[in-house]
Amino acid sequence: LKQFPALISGHRCVGAMYAAEGSHGPALCPPATPSTMKPPKGEPPAPRATFGSSTIANFGKGDENQDTYVAASSESGTKCFVGVFDGHGDQGKRISHFARNAMSKALFSNADLHTEPAQAIQAAYRDTQEKIEREHRHQAELSGTTAVAA
Repeated sequence: LKQFPALISGHRCVGAMYAAEGSHGPALCPPATPSTMKPPKGEPPAPRATFGSSTIANFGKGDENQDTYVAASSESGTKCFVGVFDGHGDQGKRISHFARNAMSKALFSNADLHTEPAQAIQAAYRDTQEKIEREHRHQAELSGTTAVAA
C-alpha cells in the first residue's frame, strides 16, 4: 500500500485516505491541518495522531485481498472516521470497497455529525446497507462485507 497515493500521484485530495486501488473513485488523502488547529508562531507543535496499516490475503483462499479500510476526517478536522471492511465471497472486494465509500459519504454528509455523532454513524451504517441492497443486490446475494468503524 502507498500511504498517500494522492500526494504521490498528483491526484486531487478529497479529505480522506483509503486503501484502494483501481476504479473505486479518486485517490484520497488526509486533509491539511486547518490553520485554526496549528500552534501559534514560536510554539512547539501539538501531538498529532498517526496511523499505519498492513494487509495480506488469507493463505489458501487465493491471492486477492478483499479487505479495505478508511481513515478520514471532516473538513474542519474536528471529527474523524476510521473503519475496516472485511469482504467475503466472490464479490467481496467490490462490496467492501463500495461500503467503505458509501459509508464515508453518508457519515460526512449527515447534518447530525457534529451534534449527534452516534446517531450519524448509525444512520451511515443503515444508509450503506440500503444502498448495497439497492445497487448491488445480485453481487451481494452470496458476497458481502463486515465493517468495524468508529
